[in-house]
Amino acid sequence: MTILYILQVVFGIGILIFVHELGHFLVAKRCGVRVETFAIGFGPRLFGWRRNKDGKLVFNFGAMPLPEPGTEAHTDYRICLIPLGGYVKMAGEEPDENLTGAEWEFPSKTVGQRAAIIVAGVTFNAIFAFLAFIVAFQIGVRQTSTELGLVHYGQPAWEAGLDEGDIILERDGKKVEDFDDLATSAAFASEEKGLLLKIKRANQVFERRVFPRYDPHYGFQTLGIGLKTGLTVHSVLKLNKQLAPAKEAGILPDDRILGLAPFPIQSLRQLSSLLWSSPGELFAFVHTKTKKKVLLNAGHLTHLKYPPSELIFQGKKLQTWQEFRQLIAHHGDTPLPLRIQRNGKEKNIVVVPRLLPRWMIGVENGTPPRVRALRHGTLAAKYLEKDDLILKINHKKITNVAELAPATKNLTNSFTITLQRGEKQLQLAIPLSELQTHWLLSKEYAQWSNNLTLRYVRPISFARTVFQPGDRLLAINGQKVSSPQELQKSLAKPWDQGTVQFTIQRENTTFTSRTIPLEKLLELFWEDGVFFGSSTKIGKVMAQFPAAKAGMLPGDVIQSIGGVPVHSWSEMAAALQQFPAKPVEIVIKRDGKEITLQLTPLHQGLLVKQKPTGKLGNILQAGDRIQAIDGEIVYSWQTFADALLRPKGKKVFSIYRKNQMLTITSKEKWTEQDLLAVRPWEIASEPEAKIGLRPKTERVLKQEKGLLASIALGFKKSWIITKRILLTLKSLLSAQVSAKNLGGPVLIAQASYSLAKLGIGTLLYFLGLLSLNLAVLNLLPIPILDGGHLVFLAIEKIKGSKVSERAQIIANYIGLAILLCLMLFVTYNDILRLFR
Repeated sequence: MTILYILQVVFGIGILIFVHELGHFLVAKRCGVRVETFAIGFGPRLFGWRRNKDGKLVFNFGAMPLPEPGTEAHTDYRICLIPLGGYVKMAGEEPDENLTGAEWEFPSKTVGQRAAIIVAGVTFNAIFAFLAFIVAFQIGVRQTSTELGLVHYGQPAWEAGLDEGDIILERDGKKVEDFDDLATSAAFASEEKGLLLKIKRANQVFERRVFPRYDPHYGFQTLGIGLKTGLTVHSVLKLNKQLAPAKEAGILPDDRILGLAPFPIQSLRQLSSLLWSSPGELFAFVHTKTKKKVLLNAGHLTHLKYPPSELIFQGKKLQTWQEFRQLIAHHGDTPLPLRIQRNGKEKNIVVVPRLLPRWMIGVENGTPPRVRALRHGTLAAKYLEKDDLILKINHKKITNVAELAPATKNLTNSFTITLQRGEKQLQLAIPLSELQTHWLLSKEYAQWSNNLTLRYVRPISFARTVFQPGDRLLAINGQKVSSPQELQKSLAKPWDQGTVQFTIQRENTTFTSRTIPLEKLLELFWEDGVFFGSSTKIGKVMAQFPAAKAGMLPGDVIQSIGGVPVHSWSEMAAALQQFPAKPVEIVIKRDGKEITLQLTPLHQGLLVKQKPTGKLGNILQAGDRIQAIDGEIVYSWQTFADALLRPKGKKVFSIYRKNQMLTITSKEKWTEQDLLAVRPWEIASEPEAKIGLRPKTERVLKQEKGLLASIALGFKKSWIITKRILLTLKSLLSAQVSAKNLGGPVLIAQASYSLAKLGIGTLLYFLGLLSLNLAVLNLLPIPILDGGHLVFLAIEKIKGSKVSERAQIIANYIGLAILLCLMLFVTYNDILRLFR
C-alpha cells in the first residue's frame, strides 16, 4: 500500500504542474505562437517525444536530437530530471534570443495576447482546484474536526471558558467548516473585535467572544487550542533517547487502542493505581471465589470487602486519548494488558510503562502574583480582575505564585485576599460556603435536573473526578438530598472534619464517593480560575540544593539552559530534563548583567503537599520533599511505595524540610494499607509514567450527496482558500505571521503522503488547495514568475515600448535569486521540522 500512496502523490503533483503548463500551451497555440518545448520538471531531459516531418510521434531517451528540416513548428514534449515544476518554452520568449519578427514568435503578439498566454497557467490551476473540490466532496473528504482537543491554560480559549469537547459551529455568523478554517480565522482576526464563536456543549448552544493572541512559538495569532485526537497511533516515540515501552511491546503506527484487557489483580497497590486513574468511575471486577460481579471506585479503597488478589479486572473501553494518557500516567511501571485493533483484528499487548524521573536544581517559581487572565465562569473571575496584584492571603504576605497554595490553610468561615487594584488596596472576603458550592452548582461546571440527576459535568474539572453525566445524587455526608435547593443548602453547611462524601446512584448501583478535603477546593480557586503568566524569575532558592551551591539568588532570572533560551517556568523545567545528573551551563540575569553558572540537576523527589493521615502523618509534614528511603533515591510514588514496603527492621527517611536536610528513623512495620490512607493530592507523584505514543488527529468525513451542493461548496472553498493565501502573504510582509511557518517540497510530500492514506477524496482536496496556492503565488510580481512577466507587459503598455533586453535579463537573474533563496529557506524549515 505504501508504494500505491507514493504513486498517488507523485501522479497528483505531476497533474498540477501539467495543468499549469497546459494552460500556457493551449492559449499560446490558440494565439498562433510556436511552442518549442513542453516540459514536466527541470534540468536534463530524461525522455520525450516529438513529431517528425511525416507527422508521426518519435520517442527517445536523453537529449533531444537536432530537429529535421521542416519540423521546427513541432513541440518537444519532455520529462526532466528535477521534478520540482515544469515549463513551456515559446519561440522568442527569452530576452537574449535572436528574433526574426515572425508572426509565430511570442514577442510579435499583442500585449493582450501575451497577457492571456501568461495568465492561462494560473487560470487553469484555479479551474482545476474548483473541479478538484467538487469531485473531492462527491467522493468524501476527511477534514479536521471542529471539536476542540486540549484547551491550553491561560490562553484565549481558556480565558473565554471553552473546554475540551466543545464543538465550534460558527465564527462571526459564518459556518466553520473545519479546524483549519477556525485556526485561519484566528490568525487574521482583529485584535479589538476578536471572534464571536457559536459553541455546542452537550445539549446547549451558546456564544462566546474570544480574542486571539500572537504566539511567538507558532508565529501567528492563536486561540490556544489543540486538534482533537483519536485513539489511533500516529507514531511510536523514543523516551530520553531510549527505546519506547510501546515499541518494546510491539505497538505499531495505525494500531487503534481499544482499552484495557481483563487481568487478575496482583496487589492492593495495583488496584489503587487502577481506581485512582479515573476516580469518578466504577470499575467492574469478578470475585474469583463467589463469581460475583464487584463494582469499585477510589472511594472503596479504605473498606474493601475482598482481598485484591481475589479480584479479576474485567477490562475497560477507552473513549479519548486523554483518558488513555491518564490511565498510563497513574500506573507507574505496572504491566498493562492493552486491547488493540490492527488491520481489523483485535489482539492483546502487554506494555510496561516507564517512569521518567523529574530533575530539579532547587528553585521555586518567582513569577509575581499579578493576574494576567481569568477564566470565564469561575469563582476567581467573580472576585478578581485582570491586573490585580495579590498582596496577602489570610494576612500572610505573598510575593510570588509559589506562596499562594501554602497560604490557604486553617480557614474558618472565609478566606481573605488583600490586593492592589490600580491605586487602591482592597480586601476581599470569600465565604467558604460559596467555595464549597461553586465547583458543583455553577452551570459552567455541572447542570442538575429537578430530581438531582446530572445532565452535564465539565470534562476537565474536579467535579468530573467524582461524577459522570447521568449520575443521581442521593446524599451528602450521609444526609439525604432530593432537590437542587436541598443540594445548595447541604453543600453550604460546614463540612465535618473539613471533608465531604457523596452517595451516588449510577445506573443500577449505589455507592459512596471518595472523600474530598476543603483544602483541595482552595487550590482549585487558583488553579482553575487564575493565570498569573509565566516567567523564569526565581522566588526562592532551596538551601543545600544545586542552585544554592552554584550561587543563585532570589530575583535572578534564568535566560538559558544548556544553550537553549527559556522564556517560561514550564520551558525551564522541560529543559532541565535533558540533563539528568549531568553538568549543565545555566545563564542567569542579575542586576542587568548575565552570569554563567554550572551545576548538576538532581532528582526532584516527592513533594508532600498536605500532611498525610495514618502512620505516615507522624513522619511527614506539608512542604516536605522526600529525597530517599534507606539511601535509595525516591523520585515517584512507585519508588516510594517499593522502598517503604521492602522488609526491614527500620526505615531511614531522608527529608528536605524548611531549608535543611533531615534524617528520620522509623521502627514501624509498614503495609499497603498505610499507603492507601494517603490521598494522591497529599503526596505529589510528580513524574508521569509514559509509553511513548503519539496519537493521530481525529478527522470527520465530509461528503455532499448532490452535485449542486458540491459545486456550491467548491465555490465556497475556492474563495476561502484564495482569501487565506492572500491574507497569509499580507501577514508575512507585515510580520504578523512568521516566515518559519512556510513549507517546501519536503513538507508538501509529507502532507500529500499522509492525506493519500486518508483516501482519494482527501488527497484530491489537498491537490486543489496546492493548485490554488500555485495560481496565486505565480501571480506575485517577481521576475521569472508569471506575475513578473505581467509587470513587464504593463510597463510596455504604459510606455508604448518593450522593456529593454538588458533590464529583463537583470530582472530575471534577480527573480531567480529570490526564488532560489526562498527554496533554500523553506527546505531549511522542512529539515528543522523533521528533527522536532
